[in-house]
Amino acid sequence: MRVVRKGVLDTRGYVNSYIYGLEVIRSEGISHPVYPYASNREVLEEFVNLYYEGFFDLHQTWFTNYLLGFDTSKKEEFKDRWFDRGLLIM
Repeated sequence: MRVVRKGVLDTRGYVNSYIYGLEVIRSEGISHPVYPYASNREVLEEFVNLYYEGFFDLHQTWFTNYLLGFDTSKKEEFKDRWFDRGLLIM
């Protein structure tokens, strides 16, 4: 898995800014999950380093359910803390 820079297109199809996302490399091929993504590469790298193992279970369940169970308040606090740093998790 690696962090990659992705262009954000404006309404005319021109790249007007960038975000950072993930590229997952497996024997079946390469995939580009939509979430998480961030406006800051270092924040996304920190997040991935902290929760690397959880990404392999993403295809089975949502990441926050995997990490925090079904406690909605904990999940919202967790997502809000990372959102404040520019990283979006579903």
